[in-house]
Amino acid sequence: MIRILFLSHDSSLYGAQLSLLGLLSRLDRSEFEPLVVAPHKGPLNDSIAALGIPVVVRSIAHWIATGDEVKLNHFQIGRNFLAGLKSRVWALAHQIEHNQIDVVYTNTVVSIEGALAARLTRRPHIWHLREQVPGNSQLKSLVPSSLIPQIVGRFSDRVIVNSHYLGKAYDSNQTRNKTQVIYNGIDPASFNLDPADSAYSLRMELGLAAPSQLVVLIGSIIPRKGQMLLAEAAALISSRIPSITFLFIGEGEANYISKIKAFSESKGIQKQIRFLGWRHDIPRILAASDLLVVTSDEEPFGRTVIEAMAAGTPVVSTRCGGPEEIVIDECTGLLVPKGDADALAEAIERIIGNTTEAARMSAAGLARLHETFTLEAHAHHVQTTISDVVHNHPYKLHSEEQS
Repeated sequence: MIRILFLSHDSSLYGAQLSLLGLLSRLDRSEFEPLVVAPHKGPLNDSIAALGIPVVVRSIAHWIATGDEVKLNHFQIGRNFLAGLKSRVWALAHQIEHNQIDVVYTNTVVSIEGALAARLTRRPHIWHLREQVPGNSQLKSLVPSSLIPQIVGRFSDRVIVNSHYLGKAYDSNQTRNKTQVIYNGIDPASFNLDPADSAYSLRMELGLAAPSQLVVLIGSIIPRKGQMLLAEAAALISSRIPSITFLFIGEGEANYISKIKAFSESKGIQKQIRFLGWRHDIPRILAASDLLVVTSDEEPFGRTVIEAMAAGTPVVSTRCGGPEEIVIDECTGLLVPKGDADALAEAIERIIGNTTEAARMSAAGLARLHETFTLEAHAHHVQTTISDVVHNHPYKLHSEEQS
């Protein structure tokens, strides 16, 4: 039995936390005994507890600021991180020793305390990276970005990334022989909803006519995600397809949202662009939609892409990193250049206007999902990595020490 301490930087249920929850739901409990440490109470804790997995709440500060923390200056971020750092690391070390933990697994780059506690207790450490720091307005690092790969590699026995694209961002002499690509996975059954029923209920909710086409974009509404590009494409499309509606799902920067709304009003398409905020019925929205669009400038993976594939919804994405490894151009969807509204509009119209081609891409996407992006495949690869790291580390398993 391998005992694992999973460290989560947050207790909400967004991308990184959902991926951790999915992994825990498929963990082979006959071989692995998990313990999760989270920084505060929240829906992640409740969901993990429902799996019968213990969750310990312990204070965690971020060496890479996230969320509202990025509004602070570097001095404030540093002060918050360093205050009580020693006691937090010692508390984690005590948790590791008390529970006879064999390996520490840190979920995302923003927390370093698990890595420090693993080093202090001489346990192996796995760092699962899910985001790129340079150019990411949602993250702010205490140290120069160029040093992050060196530090990650120095304090890790294995570095997991969710795409080859992200792996390149963390390439260094410290990580080069430790990095492994493991794609995220989802449960296809969660997205197996009836498209006709979903479309009817969503259109009724939004007050849309039955024949209207729905194009959806899901994610934080921030410049890096490029939602303005979809608004620009919508301005080109709307006169030719007046029945089309564009759904923007997510919350984000108020100024950026206002800018998109002002642009939409200037083009007279404000009624065709709907901002729905953050939603908890993403499977229904995807099943109801005719197309998912990704407009990012940079995307480490692209969870919404595999969710759309599971829902049988075609995908159009910019060539922004991770999605290029998921979408097979002209087969499971279409890839377009970043920042090219004309190319994006053309791709949207091509799929919306050809139900046969849309159905072909949907079927191919669903098949690719089952081949590569299931929770079972994800969990299998992570478990193999954990076993390999533990059994090749100088620290001996608690079970081996007691035998």
